Amino acid sequence: MKLRTTFPVTVYSPFHTYFQGEALAVSAENASGPFDILARHEDFLSILSPCTVVVRTKNGEEKIPLTRGILQVNDSSVWLFANV
Repeated sequence: MKLRTTFPVTVYSPFHTYFQGEALAVSAENASGPFDILARHEDFLSILSPCTVVVRTKNGEEKIPLTRGILQVNDSSVWLFANV
């Protein structure tokens, strides 16, 4: 059995989708400091601090500056509601 190394990520706000696709990692920051989400991460919910979220894919990086946000990992999928 081959383990997945990517996972679905959606980064969106009320009027814009910043990223939707497969990622190798997501890096962000909350009140405790910087953290990374990798494939098969445990379910997780966090309020994000102002930071630049970095979504790493097989083709490079997508950098998304945000003033605040809510990040949820559920069933190996990441949802980030940005700038709310």
